[in-house]
Amino acid sequence: MAGKQIDPVAVAKAHAAAMAKSETTHKYIAGINGTTVNPMMLAAQAAPAYLAGIQRAYNNGKYVASLNNASFQGWKTNSAGPGSQRLASGAAKSQVKLATNLTPWANYINPILSQIAAMPNITQSDKNAREDVYIQAKRAYANQPH
Repeated sequence: MAGKQIDPVAVAKAHAAAMAKSETTHKYIAGINGTTVNPMMLAAQAAPAYLAGIQRAYNNGKYVASLNNASFQGWKTNSAGPGSQRLASGAAKSQVKLATNLTPWANYINPILSQIAAMPNITQSDKNAREDVYIQAKRAYANQPH
């Protein structure tokens, strides 16, 4: 495309306008519904390439440069604005996923919590012993494959 210059602001504006169209939403949904291969499976198969790309970006400085180029004020504005407005809807949407992901941890830690509850809790030594059991349990769980 010789001679044609790219205007990043114009491109971003056109992209936002296109994404706001109901036709775009319909095409997006149709694309999702037309998908016949599980994209998570494909992503899992491509995990080595993903990791290599992340490592390459870290090694060549692009990862750190991108982080350093991001505006702190922009992060605050987006997090406190649109991000904060999505907290409740995001939590509502993720209830099943959160419960599913917490179930193995709960199954592991609940018997240990019962054990800790039965331990003496009077002296500082008692309290330290209770904390030690909990900390050791957390470390043991973290070192298990999940």
